[in-house]
Amino acid sequence: MKKIRYILLTAASLTFILVMGALVRNALTPPLAKPVGNAPPPGVNVQIDKIHYEQTDRNAKKEWELDAQSAQYFKESNKIVFKSLVAIFFSAQGKMYKLTADHGELSTDSKDVKMSGNVEAVTGEGYTINANSFQYSAQERKIFTNDEVTLSSEKLVMSGKGMVVDLDEERLYILKEVKALEKK
Repeated sequence: MKKIRYILLTAASLTFILVMGALVRNALTPPLAKPVGNAPPPGVNVQIDKIHYEQTDRNAKKEWELDAQSAQYFKESNKIVFKSLVAIFFSAQGKMYKLTADHGELSTDSKDVKMSGNVEAVTGEGYTINANSFQYSAQERKIFTNDEVTLSSEKLVMSGKGMVVDLDEERLYILKEVKALEKK
């Protein structure tokens, strides 16, 4: 009888030691990192919601500003990708050209901007311009597209292929296949 009691006591002690050892080991082991619900996808170094970005010249004069629903920064390719954005470009004399688009991309090296998806531009004079895409060249200070464009106002509708807005000269050019219709 003493032998059975001794075996049961030993078995219970070993079980207790094993259970306690497992509990202590689990308590001392750091938990595995759990993925964050909206963590950036692979390749994205930074992801931000509701962003505002401004670009100024050497004299601290604002050249353009951009607001977007979200932005993703890709350090390896030096670009920022935007969703649902509004960009306002300023001419040399301060006139505004407001562009909206579903998607955009900023080169952090050149400060050039590409916009696509339901792109609409509104000028300070009240003209509305629609195209599939627009680009902004920071070095040339020009907004341009090679796509079909439609320019409209209360009195006029123009269409054509390709367009350039020179922000320094404050001139807008429709490049080819230009058609104009006066509204009545």
